[in-house]
Amino acid sequence: IHSSNWDAAAMANLLDSAARWDLDLDLHIDEELSEVSQGLTWLADHLSRHPFPGHICCSHGCALAAGSDEQAAPILRQLAAHGVTLIALPMTNLLLQDATFGRTPRQRGITLLHEAQAAGVATLLGCDNVQDAFCPAGSYDPLDTLACGLFSAQLSDLFDRQSRLICDRAALTGSPADAAPFAIGAAASVVIFPGSDRFTWPLNSAARLVVNHGRLTHRRVWQEEMAHES
Repeated sequence: IHSSNWDAAAMANLLDSAARWDLDLDLHIDEELSEVSQGLTWLADHLSRHPFPGHICCSHGCALAAGSDEQAAPILRQLAAHGVTLIALPMTNLLLQDATFGRTPRQRGITLLHEAQAAGVATLLGCDNVQDAFCPAGSYDPLDTLACGLFSAQLSDLFDRQSRLICDRAALTGSPADAAPFAIGAAASVVIFPGSDRFTWPLNSAARLVVNHGRLTHRRVWQEEMAHES
């Protein structure tokens, strides 16, 4: 959904069709630094008049960072009111936004994570293009994405709060059942970082143990990493 091919009628038809067939939506929207992009602006206005019965994820949303706080605030309020999740993609956005050959970029291209969180919008970090024509580098490791977000979006309280940006299943699905807290009696699905601490994580956290429903399903330790690299 981009200003280069914007079509309000197509958007309305998309939401109407998804509602009719009881589908959730994952929208690749406003991946541009343009003050005149219309995707999120239109969506916020449409939802205020036509509530959507399913869950909507909006990835990128770079254009929010190109406008003013006054322009963004009502959009974020509507997204929060209708349970829309906003997903920033720091690696791809840093590489592609404000990109001109031979010129250092002036803008980061990251959507308004802090403002969205303050407005009550569910937020996540993700990665879409990895080692392809759009992004020849990159990584599918969520911790690499979080580390990139740490610096590009100046995130604080990373371990205790912002770690939710890569593991909040309820934000991804919109299902209240996925919002249940981790507690005694709940499914033991965790990732353990034996060589890390809360002050340096997620950096230097390659070693990890993955436990899924109480069973160790994956183990990655430094010795194996070094053997693989050699």
